[in-house]
Amino acid sequence: MHIELSNEATKRIEAAIGTADPETINRIFERVSRDRGLLIALTGDGIPAEDIAAVRRGIEEADAGKVQPFEEVDLEIRSHFGFGPKS
Repeated sequence: MHIELSNEATKRIEAAIGTADPETINRIFERVSRDRGLLIALTGDGIPAEDIAAVRRGIEEADAGKVQPFEEVDLEIRSHFGFGPKS
């Protein structure tokens, strides 16, 4: 699959992931290229700047170790909405 990105889309992707390193960008695209819809969404020119900023903050928080294990989040959500444990 050949994908061409506009300069604006390229700048947004670089801003969102915090790097312009071609190897890093290629690795990310290799992973998401299996899902064409996701790939199109990630390269779309219509992504609001505040969404890109939110993604960047999330990446920075994850890099800083400020993440909560999925199991804890799952338990909180299930408890909040009254769902039983996973079976």
